[in-house]
Amino acid sequence: MLSIPHAAATTEWTSDPWLELIIGPERIAGGDEIGCHGIPGTSIDEDPEAWVLACRNYVGTRSQASRWSNEIVSFGAQTNAEIHSDLATHGVAITGDLEATDVTPEGEVWTIGFDGGGLEKNVGDLERVKLAAAGGGMVHMHWQALIDDINVRRDRDLVNWLENSDAWSATWGEVWSYSLLRNRSMNLTIEDEYIVLESPALTEQDDLRLWPVPTTVGITTGATGVVSAQFNEQNVAEWAERPSLLERGWRTEGQEVLITLQPGDVVKLTLNGPAAQGDVTSRIPEWFDDKPWVLTIAGLHVLDLRDWSADFTSSPLKFTWLVEPRTEQENGPFLPCLAATIAMAVVIVGGLVLRRDRQLASRALAAWNESE
Repeated sequence: MLSIPHAAATTEWTSDPWLELIIGPERIAGGDEIGCHGIPGTSIDEDPEAWVLACRNYVGTRSQASRWSNEIVSFGAQTNAEIHSDLATHGVAITGDLEATDVTPEGEVWTIGFDGGGLEKNVGDLERVKLAAAGGGMVHMHWQALIDDINVRRDRDLVNWLENSDAWSATWGEVWSYSLLRNRSMNLTIEDEYIVLESPALTEQDDLRLWPVPTTVGITTGATGVVSAQFNEQNVAEWAERPSLLERGWRTEGQEVLITLQPGDVVKLTLNGPAAQGDVTSRIPEWFDDKPWVLTIAGLHVLDLRDWSADFTSSPLKFTWLVEPRTEQENGPFLPCLAATIAMAVVIVGGLVLRRDRQLASRALAAWNESE
């Protein structure tokens, strides 16, 4: 017997298998972040806690949030002031959406507006991005691979410029945690030919939304130079070139050594001679490895991580993928067409069967009459 597929309700959805298979793990390992743009059947305006919990369950059962944490902190949403101020209690650190126009990197929950525009062809504006980057600070952009069932191409010139820029390409969660952790006091001691830098570990008293991302400290050693460095008693070689991926490490630039260490790390520098107490100074660069500005790119309404990331397989750019399940409507006309096709097949096959049965019955009756 042939059956017709049941037409699902609009709140029913299908998960993206690529969050778990191949693409998701590869993107996380490469430095990307997974956030959430909402779950069908839930509303942030009606029940913010249930909306956030549905997002957490959807992502948490399929993927890590990042290299630093399993818990997502980034959400695609635009809310009113009352709801926005309450989101921190539900574990939200950053919200953003195309409807958001302002960038508010302060308070318990950041609001991201896309001052850098988009990566989409005929949408991206290279001159606009250059102007924003020249001012330093943060530049936020977006990318959407499918809009109104139309596949969108990237602006190649814009993407090429971004890939070769001097920006720190980071994710929303990384920038949020970095901004809070960079101002924590570290312990710096000088012991003859050694400088020891200690970063305090995160504790239960710290904000539970924080990720243990490394932050950069600049130390000037005067006339002496750094010979080697140990991180937690393990020798770590100096970076041969400026890193693009946020990680712990170190490099020298003139008389300054830039050290990027995680909370709880102890870094011991060995110098080529005794360091005078007055010659050693420290500073806190604004961004990772003293980069002049930060670039974030959010993938919006990510229904299929493979499709959304396909143009950036080998790109050094990092993305915050705001994922959401695919609803029946977003599955396109395939299922309705399939149902109609099967229904037609039922009618045709039924007619053929009935015709065959009539022919067999007619033959049987004719044979019976001949026997009489």
